Amino acid sequence: MTMVEPTKAEMDALDALLADVAGAPDPVPSDDLMARILADAEASRPVPAAPPEAPRLGWRNWLATLGGWPVLGGMAMAGVAGLWLGVAPPAAVDQMVAEMLGETVSVDLLGLTDPFELEG
Repeated sequence: MTMVEPTKAEMDALDALLADVAGAPDPVPSDDLMARILADAEASRPVPAAPPEAPRLGWRNWLATLGGWPVLGGMAMAGVAGLWLGVAPPAAVDQMVAEMLGETVSVDLLGLTDPFELEG
């Protein structure tokens, strides 16, 4: 594609057009148009939703405070497992304690080895 040089008359016409545009005042919208634009913007504004009601926490709602039945089930299972491991620990726990402390330690908290206290 070859470029053609504009003629002197075309350049003068372009200069006159640009001078007219540069001297023209900026267009101002009418008050009626601005009122309609603002009314449309106000109508399309989203309405804020009401905040959700905060749950009431306390003694009467203790299950909801903990997190519901799944959490309560997990706590019960952890409690049973801790009690079981505390009362009847597996042999591996005794071996690990013996390796860490150097000896096996047995404590008779309930006195079940001598129920009638005949010894001693």
